[in-house]
Amino acid sequence: MRTNSDPNRWALILIPVAILSSVSAGISHGFRYYSDLPQGAPATANLPSRESLEAAARQFAGTLKNGDAGSILQQFSKKGVVFGIDSDPLPWNKIKQQMKKGGDLYCLFFDTQCLRKDPSFQKQSALRDILVGGKSYRMQVAVEEEFHRRTGFVRLFVESNPDRTLEGEEFCDLGYVFEDHAWKISEVQYF
Repeated sequence: MRTNSDPNRWALILIPVAILSSVSAGISHGFRYYSDLPQGAPATANLPSRESLEAAARQFAGTLKNGDAGSILQQFSKKGVVFGIDSDPLPWNKIKQQMKKGGDLYCLFFDTQCLRKDPSFQKQSALRDILVGGKSYRMQVAVEEEFHRRTGFVRLFVESNPDRTLEGEEFCDLGYVFEDHAWKISEVQYF
């Protein structure tokens, strides 16, 4: 005689319920990165991937080569950017002021003569001049995820720039954060 308390019967009922519960919990909690996409966007658009980081770095190099300070400004994080090593993030409003022609950051990116007026940068060249002075450039790209936050790292190398014989081919490291559905520069180190 079978009773309603048959353990096999309850196992067959409870296993599917447990599976459905864990799947629905994963959907609502485990995929925050991809749920922030704009409504109606395709699932693969604007994802913080290695390929999208490479595209952002190529855009930076092209913008730098073209000397477009306004476009580079738009590539910076609105939360601030660290310039150099062991410095505090510079707020976006100050970056905007310093990216105007003759400003400190403008000189760092675009104007070697202006940059060398500062005694700390007597032997440094503007990043654009380093890039334009070479035959080509290459990059190394890495994406990391930690505590539900994706960050990207790009190392830029210039090839065959005669002014870089003592310094080497590496001339700029960029740190990126994924914010507002795009990679934004959060750190710039220059050599």
